[in-house]
Amino acid sequence: MSWSTTWPESKPVQGAAAFPSVRYSASAVSYGGELVVTHGYFYDHQHHRPAWQSNAWAFNFARREWRRVHEGEKAGAPSARYCMSAVVFEHGMWVFGGDDGGHKHSMNNYVFGAHFDELWRLDLRTYAWRRVKPADGVAPPKRALHQAVVLGASMYVYGGLGKADLWRYDFGGGRWTQLMAAPGEEDDEAHPGVRHAFAAAPDGGDGFYVHGGTRHRKGGGRPRVFGDLWRYNVNANGWTKVRPAG
Repeated sequence: MSWSTTWPESKPVQGAAAFPSVRYSASAVSYGGELVVTHGYFYDHQHHRPAWQSNAWAFNFARREWRRVHEGEKAGAPSARYCMSAVVFEHGMWVFGGDDGGHKHSMNNYVFGAHFDELWRLDLRTYAWRRVKPADGVAPPKRALHQAVVLGASMYVYGGLGKADLWRYDFGGGRWTQLMAAPGEEDDEAHPGVRHAFAAAPDGGDGFYVHGGTRHRKGGGRPRVFGDLWRYNVNANGWTKVRPAG
């Protein structure tokens, strides 16, 4: 098992007709033999300004080439932001939450906590964006740096900056359900607790795993960084810390 360069760093960093700009904390999914990447952020040092992204690109694995599939918010995409979750379900890329640093009102001074509670779907056949509002008006609190996974016909959203709650979105009914609130104690042996910037993946069965992440400490100081592994079981609606074998 080894890494290889599929596409080299390219200039200019602002992108061109044949490749996207540099960016980080973008959202991506794999679909139909392509990597679809949207949104993100970078600081444009050449022009001395933040460069918030809202366009979408597809990289074809077989041809090894990029193409722009959506122009961005001016053409109907979600406004520029980063740190969204992204999943694929039935020919759609579903993104939730995110953070835009308050750049619409304060371009050069980052605003903390400028998060979203919006759910959007990018049709991966037509590349048209559509905002999806909950059928009953109930939605999770705004968040960023969280994760989402698909199990069956539902999307599960967990955690995020300052968050430890778990929500399920049912694609068929278009409704959100809170499955678990944040634990009362910061360190709970039955719950991974508040964390953000972690990895998450379904286990191919009735649950999903969460690994790592970080948490800001109450009262300040260096953030706590995690290396533990947790599994959420859908049927039991509960978390289990995965211990090393032996």
